[in-house]
Amino acid sequence: MLKAGSYGEACEIGRQRAGKALSKQCWAIVPKIDEVDRALRTLAATGPTVREVHPEVCFATWAGHPMQHGKKHVEGRRERLALVAGYFGPDAYRSVREQVGSAHAADDDVLDALAALRTAERVLAGAHQTLPADPPRDSCGLPMEIVY
Repeated sequence: MLKAGSYGEACEIGRQRAGKALSKQCWAIVPKIDEVDRALRTLAATGPTVREVHPEVCFATWAGHPMQHGKKHVEGRRERLALVAGYFGPDAYRSVREQVGSAHAADDDVLDALAALRTAERVLAGAHQTLPADPPRDSCGLPMEIVY
């Protein structure tokens, strides 16, 4: 799909290979996905390891259960803030929020970044896990995994 010349072509490829079309939201970021894919392939041969996280998986692992509320809801923000405050300290979120203006990142994006930071610390400590536990590799040899 990264090489498709149009949204319609990308949707057709998706239907043929995965049984579903590509969302317009995903199509809008295809150039960035392609850029990241090329960078990952270059880094795999010469540079540091890059790991992928999914903030909701990170938060669920952190809490010991899936979050009870969506991240855009007041209750969801509150439960994520509690995890952040308990790990990084009570002023961590506010400190980051002050440094990164709302024009640059939404509140839930800041919380997601803090979940990714905690996961990066787990990776450095060797305390992380992956989904799946024994990840397959893509055609370029890169692991297809989510780290948490």
